[in-house]
Parts: sequence; structure tokens; C-alpha cells
Amino acid sequence: MNLPNPESQEPAARSEHETSPQTLCLNCNSPLTGPFCAQCGQRRGPAVMSTREWLRQAADDLVSLDYKLPRTLWQLIRQPGHVTREYLRGRRERFTRPIRLYIVISAISIAAMSTIGVMDLSNLLKDTSSEDLELLEQMFGIEDASNPVFLERFNRRVNTVFPILNLVSPLAFAIVLKLLYWRRHLHEHLVLSFHFTTVMVAVSSILVIPMPSVLLVAGLVALAVGCCGYLVLALARVYGTRGAHLAVRTGLLMIGVVIVTQLISAATFMIVLSNL
Repeated sequence: MNLPNPESQEPAARSEHETSPQTLCLNCNSPLTGPFCAQCGQRRGPAVMSTREWLRQAADDLVSLDYKLPRTLWQLIRQPGHVTREYLRGRRERFTRPIRLYIVISAISIAAMSTIGVMDLSNLLKDTSSEDLELLEQMFGIEDASNPVFLERFNRRVNTVFPILNLVSPLAFAIVLKLLYWRRHLHEHLVLSFHFTTVMVAVSSILVIPMPSVLLVAGLVALAVGCCGYLVLALARVYGTRGAHLAVRTGLLMIGVVIVTQLISAATFMIVLSNL
């Protein structure tokens, strides 16, 4: 008896599967009524894509990310609170998601700081006097802060720890917002928090460029004033806060921003120095 060869029938079965109309989503098995699944959002398409189709979808994703991200960031800077309010109203497809936007902008900022050498301890200690350097070594129990081996290990740990703790900043800020607007849902505070911290990271990245001390101080003052003004407009647009309540809550949030920033910086420094 001649039995059929399974391998010889596989291409025919695959061809029949690929040419048959797709009526169910391959991801969640829900009925398809359009180019995307109404349940999970996956695009209609065969399980095994051709190279051409794969490249086309990859290009679509890149173009989507390219035009959405700069536009979202620009609108966040130009109209404080507008993107957050639109996002919370359900108009989300036109904007980059808050978490993705924050991660991308933070990654670019950290990469820029590493390239310029802002996060290099040897550059930070370059203008430190021998007396101050000796005092730092005594305070933190460092044998020799100028030792190349110590500097390399310190910089490597900073580059590992700081990006992780940097993600804590929006979460901490959202908790502060929740304390001030406790009746609102937490996800509303998270969206505003990620949007606000994204703008602060993007704008403050300009200050890592080497510049005279006078310009640096002026930039820091401008950043603090701009941060306060941004919060005033954002809180008014997102939460509808007005008058004295707006002034008080803005002041409390500014204090919260300073405290969170200092705690993250201190935590980074302590974790890096532990068992170094």
C-alpha cells in the first residue's frame, strides 16, 4: 500500500490556508469585521507573512512613531495640559502613548548626557579642590576617588541605576497629584505625570550643554519659572482648578517636584556607592 507523504501535502494545505478568507483574529479568535480586530486591535493578516508584507508593516510602524512622537512632544510644550485633556477624553490614537513618549525622551536625554560626559564622575571632580575631595572621601568612606578603577565602576553603576530610578519620577509625581486630587482616578494623574515629566526632561536636557556659569544659573531659574507656569496651565486645563486653590496646589506640587528630584538623586548616589 502506498501511503501519502505528509511532507508532500503540507504546501498544499498551507496554500489553501493562506488563500482562504480570514474571518477570525489569529490572536484572540474573535470575528473580524474590518482590517483590525475589534477586541484586541491586531491587524488582519496571515500567520506567515511574506517578506514584502513584513517590511511594509515595519515601515508603517516607523512612520507612525516618527510623526506622532515629535507632534505629541511639540503640543505638550506649546499647550500645557491640552494633550493630557484630549487623551483623557478618549482621543488617543493621534498621540504617542505617555509611557512610551517618556521612555523615548528620557533615553535620548540620558544618551546625550553620557555622550557629553555629564554623568562621568571624573568630569564632575575635575574642578574640585583637594580639600573638598578629601572631605567627600571621608563622608562616604571612599579610599581614593581619583582611582581610575573606582571611577570606571562608579560610572558603570550610574549608567545602570539612574535610568531605572528615572522611571520612578513620574510615579512619585502621580502619587502627589493623587493626594491633592484624591477624588480623581489614578490613571488621570499618571497621564498628566508622564506628560509633565516628559516636558521637563526634554527642556532640561538643553542645560547639559557646556555653558558659562552665568548662563547655567539663568537657565535653571528659567526652568523653575517655566515649570511653575506649566503646572498652572496644566492643572487648570486638566482638573479645572481656578483661583486660590490653583495657586496653593501649584505651590505644593512644586515642592513635591523638588523633593522627588532630590530623593531620586540621593537614592542613585547611595545605591551606586553601596558595596562599591
